[in-house]
Amino acid sequence: YGQSSFYYNDAVPNLENTSELWVGKGSTFFSSFHLNLSHRNFFVSLEPYYQYSANLPFKSYHYFETNNGVEKVVRKFEVLNDGPGRDSTAVNELKFREVQLYIHKNGIGGGFANSGMWWGPGIQSSLNMTTNTTGIPRIILGTLREQRIGRFGLTAQYIFSKLDKNVTKPYFTATVGSITTYMNPIITLGASRSFISGGNKSGESISWQDAALLPIQPFFKEGLYDEDSGELPSDKTDQTLSIFLSFLFPKSNLKMFLEYGWNDHRWDWYDLRAHPDHSGASVVGFRKYGLFNNPNLIFGFEYANLARSQFYPLRATPDWYGRGVFDYAVYDGRRFAAHSGSDSDDMLVYCGYSTPDQSLMLEFNYERHGIIYSILLMEAVGSFRYPEDKLEVRLDYRKTIGSGQMYFYYEYEFTENLGSPPQGVFPRVENPERKANIFGLGYITEFKTPDLSKLRGKK
Repeated sequence: YGQSSFYYNDAVPNLENTSELWVGKGSTFFSSFHLNLSHRNFFVSLEPYYQYSANLPFKSYHYFETNNGVEKVVRKFEVLNDGPGRDSTAVNELKFREVQLYIHKNGIGGGFANSGMWWGPGIQSSLNMTTNTTGIPRIILGTLREQRIGRFGLTAQYIFSKLDKNVTKPYFTATVGSITTYMNPIITLGASRSFISGGNKSGESISWQDAALLPIQPFFKEGLYDEDSGELPSDKTDQTLSIFLSFLFPKSNLKMFLEYGWNDHRWDWYDLRAHPDHSGASVVGFRKYGLFNNPNLIFGFEYANLARSQFYPLRATPDWYGRGVFDYAVYDGRRFAAHSGSDSDDMLVYCGYSTPDQSLMLEFNYERHGIIYSILLMEAVGSFRYPEDKLEVRLDYRKTIGSGQMYFYYEYEFTENLGSPPQGVFPRVENPERKANIFGLGYITEFKTPDLSKLRGKK
């Protein structure tokens, strides 16, 4: 397929889960061409793209003033999608959005890819991996498509990469898999475990071989303790574990899902049982197709909670994506996991109308940043603070025209308490806010290429 689009943004770059597409302030043009080449034992996918974004300068509020009036940048919030991820210069690039090269036998094999990844059942957020930024170049081993055994479906992948577009240049190692029972309801249980290690700021020298083997280490720190030397296990790697569960009811077209994860090693089973929600984060939601017995109506809800846990006053509680030595899980200017970032929550409510020829989706999104951070900041500088909060309304219309699809996109954003400034209950002491509009228009056309497997044996 091929696609071309134009966007106009009158404020800050803030679209989420758009992969390579960077819609900075001003005008943005994007065009790409996607080609698949498939055979019984190999698969090749290529998508070159060109984009230009004016990416005009804008004011950032991701800092706070100390008692002596010094402004201090808070990097873990500066790397949110409305931060200066591509500086303040025009983006003008011709690159490959996707390169996939696989060798396999019946869908089991390995290869190289830099395509986008998404782990989990949500459509707005996922704890370990999303398409919020440029695809990560990586080596993949495992299933390239779901393996069916009777009424069961299995997936399992091992992933290894060096994050060259993260300033600390660490290693990224992960395993992800799922098992699905195709009964009534259809149930999927999955998990992903990832590690960020090494790099030029962590203070830990680790070989690529050791980094590649991190996913096989014990889940509990107790198993990493060296009894002979008495040395405590290193905590210089950033480990996250996520488990997700979904139920799909075919007759009612209702899907319900839950994802829960931890970003801190637990010492043993006792520690996990006593504080199961320490360092925890979650994504929960549902999608209903055929609302009110109308097959064209869709309604859904999703809520992600990454706020620092309730134990933070008494027990060291790391933020999700909060390791400065790994530049807060950033890749190419944006986080590769949940876009709302550290110490946040994110709620999405959406409804729509969809037919084979056209669709219309309306979405409402409420997001907060620095939920516990604003309290800690209040304690540190002695003035009342609120977390930054954001409300977005999005409209997406798509219409089949000829052999392709035309689409129109509009987003309105209202954000207040930018940077969690000092506040008074009445009157408001200071309340910096931002209003933004994004307009988009594009066209996607599809075409088919020959299936090489059908050419087997021909000369």
